[in-house]
Amino acid sequence: MSEVSKGLCAVYSQLKGHYYLIHFIHAHGSVEADLGWGIFEELFGRKNSNYPQYLGPFDGLDDITKFCFRICDEAAEPQVNILSLQEFNQVIEASATIDVLKERLPTLGNIISNPDADAKKGLFGKLFN
Repeated sequence: MSEVSKGLCAVYSQLKGHYYLIHFIHAHGSVEADLGWGIFEELFGRKNSNYPQYLGPFDGLDDITKFCFRICDEAAEPQVNILSLQEFNQVIEASATIDVLKERLPTLGNIISNPDADAKKGLFGKLFN
């Protein structure tokens, strides 16, 4: 996988006045739900949700940004891209293959870089990357 396709992608949607993360993925698949919910509760406490299949509710985009950066930092990923569901659907429709999608996705949305990503990798992580 190319260097461009590394990182996380968070797709959000607004439902009944709150924001929810619909998809939270990295190059190898979905981010583990336990990690997401653990950090969510640590940052925002336990909240009731009308949509338990999605991460949230978040009160605004600033909360989503804070949460996504924290996940990015914990996972030692180089960046996280935050896209609306509409932006995500548009890039899927415009991508002829999964490889094109993987190349385009990390370049869209609100890109937040994690400058400490390489510093958090252990000796084996540095050797094999």
